[in-house]
Amino acid sequence: MNGRPRYVPLESKVYEVMENGDMTDSQNTSTPSGKGRFDLSALLKNPKAMRLGIAGAVLLVLLVVLLWSFLSGGTDEKKRQSSDKGPQSAPRAPIVMDDEDEDADDGEDSEQASGEGTAKPEAPPEGSEAEGDQQAEPEVPPLPEDLSQWKPDDFRRARREGDAKLVEAVEQLAPRSIGNDVVVPLLTELLAPPVIEEPEEPEENQEAEQPEETPRRGQRRLTQTTASRPNAISGLAEAVVAALAINNTEAARNILEQVVTGKFTAEAEETKVVEATLKALAAQQTPANEELLFRILTAAEAFRPSSGRAAMPRARGAASGEPLSAEWLRSQVLAELEQAASVALRAKLAAFLAQPTTPLAWRAEMGKFLLEPDVANLGAQFVMYQSDAIDQETRAKIEQHFADRSARAMQAVLGVPQTESNTGRNMRVGRGVAPSSRRTVEPEAVPDPDLPFQLARQLWGERCTTVFIRQLEDFGRRDDKGHLLALCATMPVDSVRSALLRALKDSLGPDLIEKSGIPNSLVSDPGFLLVVKSLDREEPQNSAAQRSGRRGGQPGTGRTGDNLGQAWMQFSETLVRSWCERLDAAALINAEAARLAGKNPKELLRLEDLPIELHEGGQEGIRAAYHLVVPGPLSDKLSGAAVGPMRIQYVRIQERTSMKRMLGYYRRVARVRDGRPISDGLWIDTYRSTDAPGVRCSLDILIHAPDKQGARDLDLDTEETLVIELLSVEARELQP
Repeated sequence: MNGRPRYVPLESKVYEVMENGDMTDSQNTSTPSGKGRFDLSALLKNPKAMRLGIAGAVLLVLLVVLLWSFLSGGTDEKKRQSSDKGPQSAPRAPIVMDDEDEDADDGEDSEQASGEGTAKPEAPPEGSEAEGDQQAEPEVPPLPEDLSQWKPDDFRRARREGDAKLVEAVEQLAPRSIGNDVVVPLLTELLAPPVIEEPEEPEENQEAEQPEETPRRGQRRLTQTTASRPNAISGLAEAVVAALAINNTEAARNILEQVVTGKFTAEAEETKVVEATLKALAAQQTPANEELLFRILTAAEAFRPSSGRAAMPRARGAASGEPLSAEWLRSQVLAELEQAASVALRAKLAAFLAQPTTPLAWRAEMGKFLLEPDVANLGAQFVMYQSDAIDQETRAKIEQHFADRSARAMQAVLGVPQTESNTGRNMRVGRGVAPSSRRTVEPEAVPDPDLPFQLARQLWGERCTTVFIRQLEDFGRRDDKGHLLALCATMPVDSVRSALLRALKDSLGPDLIEKSGIPNSLVSDPGFLLVVKSLDREEPQNSAAQRSGRRGGQPGTGRTGDNLGQAWMQFSETLVRSWCERLDAAALINAEAARLAGKNPKELLRLEDLPIELHEGGQEGIRAAYHLVVPGPLSDKLSGAAVGPMRIQYVRIQERTSMKRMLGYYRRVARVRDGRPISDGLWIDTYRSTDAPGVRCSLDILIHAPDKQGARDLDLDTEETLVIELLSVEARELQP
């Protein structure tokens, strides 16, 4: 202990007093300077004093050694224990005792002695934060850019952080998890309200009470609303319910059903979540999803309580804040099914409506969209059509839809344009214009080219035709007959043609068919021409003088007679003219398609098996030609449809010649007595058997002048530009 003042031990003074017995004697030994003189020789000569001195020295040394061991030994032990435990138990901020300076002053020694075992943290390295700050947490890596690589914890973290990419991640997860219910718990967790951890209050302020009910799986205690929660993600609930609907598992549907019934509390507003759930179920047309929608629609009271009203507006509940009701739920399901219901679900709903126990109010409400002229409603309408529960007005409306669809199927089979014919009562066609000046009418664009053939397979199949024939047999007791006649006139089925002929014999004439759209707006079956020619037709009264061909005779100008036979004769002329017009337009479309394909359009003008030969030079004058055998090349597309065999041929010739020459030639080859006068020329009309057994042929030849308007004197000898049109339709003989 360098630098410290030496002092005489107290024991030596005590011993000196006891030896001399007089303090004065001891004081008298002092030197003249006043300082006491220490007599070492006298001390050494006293054995007892020597022993006391040695004992005191030893005691002092022991005290110093013990104090040093206490201060330095504890620190070494802590260092040794820390080293033995390894890095796992090493504290974040290593503690280092400050015992390196052995020559510290007395003040420092006293601080160490009073604070035994107190450690000081290691000084931070240069450039680090100030001493006493906590060590910084490691930086969290960003979420993967590839959303398909996200793990469940990534979804949870994205929700905590309010990452908008979570919606897209859920949308990408949905198609990858179809039929796999492993993802259902994660989706349920994302749909439910998050658990907001609130800071714990001091124990003295906490009340020891148990929660009334433990949240079930998929349910969380909501401590903040979606609107007020900072990390709420817009559109997340809609994406999750859509993913559950796509998942198509029982576990996913259970969650969606709980949402509809209100047993599952989602984070988003209830009305919006229920609407999104119904939309998602309707969008995924799986049998199980649609079965759930069917139960919601037909048994809505099992999902939500009734409001007591007959019906509720579709926006009610969301706007007023009232609890969702069964009526509101049913209206929402109907709104979705109108847009997205499958053909199978529509047919199932139609069967439900056709049951006698179904309330009339439901029939009126649900039947609205099922009776719309939508192709998807075809099966549903046929189900209702067969039911005895529907009224005649509904039945007629369904027949109108069927007629329109059947006509579109006939249009696709024949390849004719979907346009209203310009042919009508007392109206000339005005044909024979040069091809360069004629307007080409394109067929109506069809999104699905196979759709018309799907319609044909359904409406012309045996299941439907049997029902339609039964309706024709009960034709006389029906109030509305026109739509049924129009429907059957568009069907190229032999049995339907025969049943239609029997029904028309007892009808009032062709007025009902014309009012229903044939031939102007609906494309009829070409074989329907054979049905009309099988009826008892009569020529107009003023046609006898015209048939002689004398000048001054007036051609027939339309339906002038009151006789039923005359009405059918004039309707057959209208029907022939409309078919010539449609087939001429179809021939022009085919020629244009051949030209665009790099083919020679003239190759389409060749004739195939015409029932008669053309006049001399007629081949050079051909401007349009059409030929089709049904079903022929369409056999595969019409598989399942009861289509009867039919051959259709059409030729249009234009040349400069005389009416007398053309009439004389075609009257001979057609084996007819004379031509029937029409508004702008002559019409040779035949209906006869062919060489093939059981096959009949309708052959019509129109010879007319296209540059003439209305009635005129027939000048048979004058040469002029004439148009000769031949229309031949062959089909099986009808069974009256």
